[in-house]
Amino acid sequence: MQEYDNYPEFRTRKVFEYGTLQDVLSVVKYFGKQKVSEILINTTYLPEKKLHFASDFFKIDKNKFKCYTNKRQRSS
Repeated sequence: MQEYDNYPEFRTRKVFEYGTLQDVLSVVKYFGKQKVSEILINTTYLPEKKLHFASDFFKIDKNKFKCYTNKRQRSS
């Protein structure tokens, strides 16, 4: 899993966007819940379904995700 060490933010986001549940669990096991949740909270884009999944999975209010707050600011 050393491939995750190169560009961890990019790879984590892509796994959450396109990966299977098993892929997501592998990334969380490798980096830990804290690191993965921090990466996702600070990412500027996640598809809405994936945002809701990440919010539920990590038990974090979606308002804390930068991609959600940015989207809300652009629509107002």
